Amino acid sequence: MWQCVVTALVILICSLAPVAFASSGKTTDADYNGRDYVLYTPRPLGTNAPLLIVLHGGGGNANWMTRHLNMNDMADRYGFKVAYLNGTGTGGLLLNNMRTWNAGSCCGPAQKTRSDDKGYIIGFIQMMVQQQKIDPARVYLTGHSNGAMMSYRMACEMRDKVAGIVAISGTVGVDRCHAPDLPVLHIHGANDPNVPVQGGKGQLRQTKDVHFRSLADNSAILKAAGAQYALLLVPGAEHKITSIDETLEKTTGRTLPETIARFLFGPPR
Repeated sequence: MWQCVVTALVILICSLAPVAFASSGKTTDADYNGRDYVLYTPRPLGTNAPLLIVLHGGGGNANWMTRHLNMNDMADRYGFKVAYLNGTGTGGLLLNNMRTWNAGSCCGPAQKTRSDDKGYIIGFIQMMVQQQKIDPARVYLTGHSNGAMMSYRMACEMRDKVAGIVAISGTVGVDRCHAPDLPVLHIHGANDPNVPVQGGKGQLRQTKDVHFRSLADNSAILKAAGAQYALLLVPGAEHKITSIDETLEKTTGRTLPETIARFLFGPPR
């Protein structure tokens, strides 16, 4: 969940390292409501296109996700725009790029200060509809860890804004969920020490007070909410994106980005 160790050197690496993008489309760095984001648009792609929003885990940021869950190649193949968003920063100069999302019961400064991250994402979607002419009926979310929990919060509380989600290594963090007919894929490493399959507390010091739901409880909540829920438990994989990605490719022949794209968008165009 907390991808960057809190040292000055690693913080600089996380925030300043160059981002690799697919060369066939257009990458835009911009900001919305005080937070920067990265938008990738394939070529050619007309108006009324679908949008995939990618949410980082706790302690990460948008640039980190472009490197570790780069959906740009999939956007080219499947025909969608992809936006990498930033959660709430700490406000400090050195730690501001170690961001979190207020996903309900988790995580970090965003949850403690009750940051309106739900309102932020709703506003971002509205801006994309107006400025980028994306299809408001085809807005999808995927996220890792704390970003998965934020994706679940949007799915449970704002079903009318979300067409489907893929949650990776993170469970539902809100008490109420209403998601009728929403396609949901949950991907989880069977050996995850941070958000354990059986639920309870993980090994991370930063989330030592968080009691995570078990995958069984998570499944029951989503099914009771009316979602079209599917679980992909990855044997031998742990919490990190890299662990899940490498194991999926070995066992299924598909990378994590392709697994996400296939579930949300069907066969490539």
